[in-house]
Amino acid sequence: MIKTNLKFLLIPLATILLSWGFLSKNTVDFSFYSTEGLKLYFDVPDDTGLFEEESDEFIIYPFLGKTYMGFREALAFKESRGDYSVINQLGYMGKYQFGRSTLRQIGIHDSELFLKDPILQESAFKVYTANNKWYLRNEIKRYSGKYVNGVLVT
Repeated sequence: MIKTNLKFLLIPLATILLSWGFLSKNTVDFSFYSTEGLKLYFDVPDDTGLFEEESDEFIIYPFLGKTYMGFREALAFKESRGDYSVINQLGYMGKYQFGRSTLRQIGIHDSELFLKDPILQESAFKVYTANNKWYLRNEIKRYSGKYVNGVLVT
């Protein structure tokens, strides 16, 4: 009985002592940063010329669905917004954000040529997905037609 009562006494006491240690005795004087008494003039520019005119035209993208081309374009949009010449902070490049080692693995040794040639990037993606499909062929056979976490694997 004494032990249980001691718990109820020690926990609040420890909380009070711990919070008392975080109290600050020093106050900070912020008067150095005061702008009172200064003549300040702010010149705020008007909005004209700051922003480019937005066109009223809507760009309609074709619906590609769950096709190979749809997968390819969705991946490209996620990776680089479809830009062939982009290089991210980690050094991955192109529309599909390939790394140098991946490019060497599929037989492309000149990364500058890779960035400048969209046809080379498209063919590199095709070769890379074909390689991945070949590497994963046993897994594809094992899970094809089955549900994994409620999703049908096709």
